[in-house]
Amino acid sequence: MIKETNPGSYALITWHSDPGDVQPQFKACFFSFGAQVKGFLKGCRPIIGIDGAHLSGFFKGILLSALGIDGNNEIFLLAYGVVDTESQESWNYFMRNLRALFEREGYSRDDWTFISDRMKGVDLAVHENFQRATRRCCAQHLYMNCKNGGWSGELFHKIFWIAANAYNPYVYNKAIEKITEFDPNATKYLDTCTEQWSRHQFDPTVCCDHNTTNFVESFNALTKPYRDLPLLSLFEAIREWSMERIGVRFDKAANMEPNHLTDYAKHEMELRSAESRFCYSTACGGGEFEVKDGNVKFLVNLHNSTCGCGVWQGSGMPCKHGLRVIYNQRLDPVDFVSTYFKGAAYKQAYAEHMNPMADPTQWPGSTLPTIKPPGIKRSAGRPQKQRRRGAMEARKRKRHTSVKCSKCKEMGHNARTCKFGAGTSKAPPKQRAATKKRKTTSDDASVRMSAIWLLLHYKSNDFDVRVLDTNRCQLIDIFQDIFVESSKQNVFLPDKFRLYTESPKGRVELVDDNVMMRMWGWNRGKDTVELWVEETDSPGVAFRSAVALIEMQRKEEEKKNKGETGRAFEDAKRG
Repeated sequence: MIKETNPGSYALITWHSDPGDVQPQFKACFFSFGAQVKGFLKGCRPIIGIDGAHLSGFFKGILLSALGIDGNNEIFLLAYGVVDTESQESWNYFMRNLRALFEREGYSRDDWTFISDRMKGVDLAVHENFQRATRRCCAQHLYMNCKNGGWSGELFHKIFWIAANAYNPYVYNKAIEKITEFDPNATKYLDTCTEQWSRHQFDPTVCCDHNTTNFVESFNALTKPYRDLPLLSLFEAIREWSMERIGVRFDKAANMEPNHLTDYAKHEMELRSAESRFCYSTACGGGEFEVKDGNVKFLVNLHNSTCGCGVWQGSGMPCKHGLRVIYNQRLDPVDFVSTYFKGAAYKQAYAEHMNPMADPTQWPGSTLPTIKPPGIKRSAGRPQKQRRRGAMEARKRKRHTSVKCSKCKEMGHNARTCKFGAGTSKAPPKQRAATKKRKTTSDDASVRMSAIWLLLHYKSNDFDVRVLDTNRCQLIDIFQDIFVESSKQNVFLPDKFRLYTESPKGRVELVDDNVMMRMWGWNRGKDTVELWVEETDSPGVAFRSAVALIEMQRKEEEKKNKGETGRAFEDAKRG
């Protein structure tokens, strides 16, 4: 019925019969609709996530699935099936049908990238059917194996994920050195993992930096309410979900332009563009550039679309260093994004939709034999719905036991007990002084507008401004407003911008030139501005007083200059 209503689909049901049996028994099955396999081959990245989930119904079984990722970083179901047990033979059955599915569509490539956990029999089944395939291992499952081996704790968790998310060998090697200092046996265990689990090892042509199987686990979570149903009801639920999902994206893809970016790519480019403001590039010739990000320098090559940080090659989209070069060269960043994230590939992925099917009661008759269910049944009692968690795995609760500090972003403590650079193990909670609440909305707005007016309209090579304000967060907001307003009005901000405060020892510098210059980015001028900070109870009034004083001085200088110019003109006229 699947092949009749959806031409180009692949459906296979396998059974076996013992001597003397009248009816054959179910063994395995494999399904892939035409819209799924054609959309994956034409519009998705060449990475396949595979996983298995146990059925929780009356009969035992394993639901195997293969999923891809579309240009919007969403899951794309490629194929699925049910086998009796999870073994090398069952995985070989699934991979053999997956290869036959590709060959029927005219794709004979065998260099796909497969990502999964370290399941039994997967590696041999993959390489037996796809000889040049690349294997990725889920970093989360690898970390859980390390945790079960006795390597756990906040320190190991931090350095392990630094190594797993490292886009270049330098960061990876530094993290491995820290792991070796923690425990040399942990490094030996990680060396035994032949699969790729760190991002710097990934193939740049795949344009996918996923090092976990979260996108496959999301499909398993979606099918969980249906895994205790009969197989026909389970397959019908998966088909309806796939049909609805592809149908919505089929209509969405019809309105996309071929060169437009997907929503995921737009969001990533916006985030990286905001981070690129703090980078500086220097042209070296031949399409090569040196980009400074803080105290670190990276090599960017526009011709090869590469960066020394490795993010560009791993993700298929320009990193913040590459965007800084692209913006300075007045080029379009969309031209440097991989075609997998553009409308043309997205339209190919959802070029076809799944046709509806009638109710099973309306299906035509078949000459195939009636297949009996497997002979193995579950033990007596209510079937288990929840999986058994490991001894070192966190239990399911309303709130996780791990606490993350909102100040330093570290695990193990909250903001009230944060050390924040102190030597004591636990800092006492801060006592808030009893002060009267004041309305700050209009006052803060006046302070910001005064600061914007001051820097955008007053031009001088040296002048000293004493800003009577003690709230540094408010000053940072002022700086951000100044940057946004200067970009709108195309006004060049001062090249040097210092922030000082008063102390018994004299002037103390709070923000240096490098920090302020990174905040201004490329929009810099040649003036020098100094801001002072002193203690006061009314920062807004004091700031406006300083602005008024400077404005009065400016007007007096203008009158003085006009007077001197007028007197010189009269003297010249008399002469």
